[in-house]
Formats: sequence, structure tokens, C-alpha cells
Amino acid sequence: MRLPHLVTQACRADHWAGEARFTLPVSQEVPPAPADLPTRARCQEQQPENRAQGRADTGRAPGPSGRSSCPEPAPTHTDQAGPAVTSRCLAGWPSASQGLVEIVDGAPGIRGDEGEAQAEAASGPRRLSGQAGAAIHGSRRPQKLSKDQFGDIHDAMKLQGRGKVQGQGNARRLCGGLVRFRVRAWALAGVLGGVRGAGASLSGTPGPCAHSPFRALQSVILPVHDAAPWLDACLRSVLQQDFRGPLELSAFDDASKDGSLAIIQDWRVKLEDAGIRVVVGGHDSPSPRGVGYSRNRAIAQSSGAFLCFLDSDDVMMPQRVRLQLEVALRHPTSVVGCRVSRDPPNSTERYTRWINALSPDQLLTQVFTSYGPTVVMPTWFCSRAWFSHVGPFDEGGRGVPEDLLFFYDHLRKGGGAVRVDQSLLLYRYHPRAATHSVLEATVWRHRVRFLEERALPRWAAFTIWNAGKQGRRLYRSLTAEARSKVAAFCDVDENKIRKGFYTHEDSPDRPKPRVPILHFRAARPPFVICVKLDLTGGVFEDNLRSLQLQEGRDFVHFS
Repeated sequence: MRLPHLVTQACRADHWAGEARFTLPVSQEVPPAPADLPTRARCQEQQPENRAQGRADTGRAPGPSGRSSCPEPAPTHTDQAGPAVTSRCLAGWPSASQGLVEIVDGAPGIRGDEGEAQAEAASGPRRLSGQAGAAIHGSRRPQKLSKDQFGDIHDAMKLQGRGKVQGQGNARRLCGGLVRFRVRAWALAGVLGGVRGAGASLSGTPGPCAHSPFRALQSVILPVHDAAPWLDACLRSVLQQDFRGPLELSAFDDASKDGSLAIIQDWRVKLEDAGIRVVVGGHDSPSPRGVGYSRNRAIAQSSGAFLCFLDSDDVMMPQRVRLQLEVALRHPTSVVGCRVSRDPPNSTERYTRWINALSPDQLLTQVFTSYGPTVVMPTWFCSRAWFSHVGPFDEGGRGVPEDLLFFYDHLRKGGGAVRVDQSLLLYRYHPRAATHSVLEATVWRHRVRFLEERALPRWAAFTIWNAGKQGRRLYRSLTAEARSKVAAFCDVDENKIRKGFYTHEDSPDRPKPRVPILHFRAARPPFVICVKLDLTGGVFEDNLRSLQLQEGRDFVHFS
């Protein structure tokens, strides 16, 4: 299956100093959507008779099959591998069982721990039995399976019945090609459950869509609070998605007072006429309960196998669901993001450059910076099974960085980060954005604790790069145990270096701790860097590069 776009990705393996190769077939350029690819709006224009059909309160699916009445075009994906993009995986973060992921020949498969014996792929799928069958055919709740039960999953995953299966035991194939990935059985069951819902029969002959998992219901998750100025453009972007499979909008209104709910109801008719299922919830309490609460309720009332997160003041590009789903199917335990365009165009220029320019390794190594999640929240796309494993969002209300807290939990449980290297979202910046309600001090506290949890335990001693205000603040914010590991501060400012020491005056210890201040070339790594990026005309970045250090191993950014 060829991915018609570039992808930036990162994962976790078993050792911090280890390396892993990711070879993902992609094309050099991002082609436009095929000319015959109908958007929801085009289907609405071409089939006015759909409007005459009745609809249920929770949305309708026009046509006897329960899907959109837009014509079903033949699958266009092939197994031809395009030019590869290779990235490296930083490892060693304490996490759930993770391993090496590699896309070969353009499609995924799975390899376990037991070796690489070759086995011919058997023919057609059969219905699963026992606990494995229950996990995929029956309950929506993922179940953890033993290694022996991977055998049944293996048979179910051979939907196309061609190629080789690499390995023994839990070495398995998923719709052609090979991916080397040790993954929990429940994650596989969750994805396969979504594929089954898409029309791939696991109990006999393949269904009408067995060769494409892109027919599973996808849910757009939309929390809403006083978003009237932006809702028309936001909902129009849902209508204009060029994804061909069934789509659902799950909106939850968090006590809006500006008529937002009425706007959603007006758009409900247009969306349902285009074959998009619409589910609307909400409450009319005197005050809102927060973004985390609203997202959780929108997810709870939705039904999709994958979740596409959207903020009510943002606008999706038509290909967003289609492209991110392609990547999410290959990375069932990752949060998939994308590049963004900012509105107004010149707002938050440094932040926007950071979002769009992070390398694959930096999606994991720069998780401690003040910018927050390296895959920004309005671009998130992930499987429901993985969200259920990590979530829900914190419901503390206004002032809680619920996306940052979820992202940290996601990383703690071994999740990866993948970015589609195409701008798929118009990301608005305005004074009423919910992010402005989160205090910098709150974010700082969570960042320091995560740094102490994830990075500092690997080092016996470290240097804080910046003897100024931010470096000293970090030192004072650390626990006593972490402060004891600070060997020195380093800087380029001769005045600070001439002082020789920083004295921690607030310390209860006697004598008070005195930490040396050195020139950066005299200091020893690893470094925790408290210098702001992209502000010195490249001077700081050149100094750092001159040391020939590896980010994540020899230094992390805390700017």
C-alpha cells in the first residue's frame, strides 16, 4: 500500500542508547487527490435524491448498506513501494513492550521475539476461536492475549493471502508486506476490529471491502464552547473531506451561550445529506466544564475505530482524514499529527516553525520544552483502542493543560509520535483560545516533573546550559535528589563566568550549595539546555553543533 505523502515518525525501543531503522515508502511529492475522488459536498450535489430520504435522530446512512450513497470507486492503492524515508528511533524510555518497526515493500506485517524463520502465508481468513475470537469479533474492549493466541490472529490477518510471514510464535502478517513490531495483542485486536467493521469479514469469505481497511467508521471529535465566529468554516471543512469511507461527526457543546449549538444543528442537515453521521451532545449548565470534559464526552458518544481530533476554531484540509488514517493504520500505538498553517499567518512564527520543522528524533527528545506536545493537539489522530488504553483526558477544567498531561501519559505507556509532513490544518490564534487560560507556572511544574522522571534518571550528573534566570529557575525547581546531580552551569557570558559560582541562597543546607559556572566548551555533557531556540540568529545553534553531541543522549532541550 503506497503512502502518497511524506511522513515524520518516532517510536520507542528497549534501550536509550540503541538505534532502530524506520523505512517507510513514500513518494517525493504530495500529489493532489485523484480527479475522480468525490468530496462529501460533490456527492450531495450529484445525488439530490438523498435529501428526500428519512434520517434517524442520531444521523442517517443513506442507502441500504448503511453507508454513504456516493459511488464506491475501485481501490487505487497498490503494493508498489516508493522512495523511502528513513529515520532513527531513540530508545530506552521506561515503557510498555515496544520494539523495532520497519515498513518493507510498502505494507506492514509483524515480527516477534523468537527469530526469523520463514513460513508460507496460508490461504484465506477463518473465524477466530476462543479468547482471540472474542477480542476481535465480539467485545469492543481490547483484551490482552497470550503468545499462543497470536496464531489465531495470524490467520485472521492474512486477508490478501500473499507473501511471506517472518518469524515464529507471534510473528504475523497484516494485509501484505512486513513490519517488525512487537505489539500487544490487544492493540492488534482493536485495529482488526475496526477493519472488520469496515467490511473485511473474519468469518469466511472476505467482505466487499476486504482489501481496504479504509471503510471503517472514522469519528471527528469536536468539543465546542462559544465558537460561533468559527464554526461555519470548521464544519464546512468536515463536509469537504475527500475520505471515501463512512465518516462521523461527534460534537459536544460545553454550555455555549452564543448560539453555537444552533449552528451545529443547521449544519447537521447538510452533513447528513452528504452521508456523514452526526451525533450532538452537550449541557446548558451556568458555566463550562472544560475542554477535557467535552472531548471525553464527544469520544464516549462516538463510534469510530479511529478518532480525528478537531478544535471548533480550526479548519481541516480536505485530505486530512484520508492521509492520517493511512498512517495511523501502520502505527496503531502512535499519535499521528501533521504540519499546520497558522492564522493569522505571522502569529507565533517561532512556534509554527518548531511544529513543522521537528525531525523524527525530536518528536521524542523535545517533549520537555515550553511548547508542549511535539505533535500539537488540534492535529491528533489515533485509534480508539489506543486512546482507551491511555486516556481519558483530565477533566480539571479551565487552566488544566489536558493535552500535555495526556501526551505525557501516552509516552509513559510506550506510545510513539508520527507526523504527516503536509499542512492539513489551519490552526487559528486568537485571544479567546483555551490555551491562554493555562498558566505558564502550571506547565512549568509538569515539565520539570516529567524531566525528572524521564531524562535525569539516566545520568549520574549533568550540566545546566544557561547560568541566567531560566537556568537558575530550573535548578531551584528540581527536587533535592535531582539538584545533587547538577555538576555545573555553563554559559557564554563572560560576566557570569567570572563570578565562578552560583550560590543557592534558599537552600536549607549549610553550607549553602555553590555550583560552578563554566564556559560551555569547558563543561561536560550531558546538558539540560535552558536557552531559547531560534532567537540568537543561529549563534547558539552553531555553538551546540560544534560540540558534535547527540540530542537525547548528550543533551535535551528545556527551553
